[in-house]
Amino acid sequence: TPAQKIGILNFASATKPGGGFLNGARAQEESIARSSSLYLSLTTPTARPFYDIHKKLEKDAERASTSRDNNFKGQLKGMYTHMMIYSPSVVLFKDDEGQWTKPLSVEVVTSPAVNAGEVRKAFAARAAANPSAPAVSSQEVESLILSVMQERMARVLALFEANSIRHVVLGSFGTGVFQNDVESIAGIWREFLMGSQARFKDSFDSVVFAI
Repeated sequence: TPAQKIGILNFASATKPGGGFLNGARAQEESIARSSSLYLSLTTPTARPFYDIHKKLEKDAERASTSRDNNFKGQLKGMYTHMMIYSPSVVLFKDDEGQWTKPLSVEVVTSPAVNAGEVRKAFAARAAANPSAPAVSSQEVESLILSVMQERMARVLALFEANSIRHVVLGSFGTGVFQNDVESIAGIWREFLMGSQARFKDSFDSVVFAI
């Protein structure tokens, strides 16, 4: 029933379904892919545009990072988009130790965090390639990353809400290899979920942070 539906946020690779799980990688997305039927959903024709678009954007971003054209407006490498994949009725069948467990049906939202490390490198590369361009301070870069993450995380919560999911599993979104600031990400979740004015304060019956 809707009251019992559980939603999980998948900290996604923007370009590879399931991240590196087929090669033995062990990050959050890979753990979910190994323990459930999620990979089947991420490799359907419906999901393919998510990966195709991000692959193209990353190629364009590579060009933009070294462009000497002041007017070149390319996508920043690592920023990705607010696109998401909604996977209903994903079956979990393994526990944290990789042992078979009683199947559990969950809803999964696949979204890529901003790869903050790549964004910082992209700004540095642009500055080096085009020293005549207006300088961008590190504070401005961090503010941009934070504002994009705020919008992306709000959209994740809105998608859960729109699908009547009352129990969600979130986490420290993008703070591993993507190098987002842990306190900043925690602050965004707090801003959206806690306090009398929080946008999603009444949207969920339970929120679990799997760290």
